[in-house]
Amino acid sequence: MILANALTHLRPNQSLRAFSARVGVDRRSLAALEAGNGTLETVNRVAAALDLYLFPHPRYLRNKRRHLGLGLRSMPVDKRTLQALESTGSARVESYEAVCAALDERPELRPVTVPWYTPKPLLDAMLTGLGIDQFDLDPASPAPPTVPTAAYYTEQDGGLWLPWEGRTVYCNPPYSEMIPWTLKALAEVATGRAERLLFLIPYRPETRTHRWLLEADSRFLILDKRVTFGGRKYHLDSASALVCFGLTDTEFRSLAATLPPCHELSMSRVTTMDQEAVI
Repeated sequence: MILANALTHLRPNQSLRAFSARVGVDRRSLAALEAGNGTLETVNRVAAALDLYLFPHPRYLRNKRRHLGLGLRSMPVDKRTLQALESTGSARVESYEAVCAALDERPELRPVTVPWYTPKPLLDAMLTGLGIDQFDLDPASPAPPTVPTAAYYTEQDGGLWLPWEGRTVYCNPPYSEMIPWTLKALAEVATGRAERLLFLIPYRPETRTHRWLLEADSRFLILDKRVTFGGRKYHLDSASALVCFGLTDTEFRSLAATLPPCHELSMSRVTTMDQEAVI
């Protein structure tokens, strides 16, 4: 009933007839959704009419299930229903919510927003510094992709649940989910799947994620000027740091020389930081 409650709250003080005209969905289908029934197709039609989208996407659920090593028969719906959900997104709302619950995910309708994508000049500088034409993977790509890369994962795919394989991986993670994305980055470097990783994050040395990255075999480049992310009029409330894994000294120096003005975080500065870390 999570989606039913969400949909009901979208039409406060508005009749079902008026809401039906607003979203272009018949009243009978809307009433079914608000009763906890109906189909994902109808949910997606309503969401699109209101500049919203359903999360998590069925593809995200499939990738998380596989990452956790759970078979088709381990889910609370029959095999045919699960296959239809994962392959085409075709399912009834109650089946979708049952799979979400089994995977510890909460369905929600999120607003469509302009992504904080990395500005092209910064990407070009990274590629030039490393002497490559494109990255091998961007596991946190906007849709459509804006990073020159051979492969990418969007939010619908769920980059947290997929392998980051490639000679050079670039990731500008969702800043509201820094803990899971930092842990994922560290794991992919540790396994060797991501041979070289450039991880663009806010420079917030008081956080535990910053401490974890410092304790790993990484080097930090702090960008002296705050980055204006594409599609946004404002800067972050902090500087940005490019955390580099797997680079040789020569590659690191070449990268630093081609980036906008930046400096390496010195270890003498690190040792004087307050040792208390917060989320």
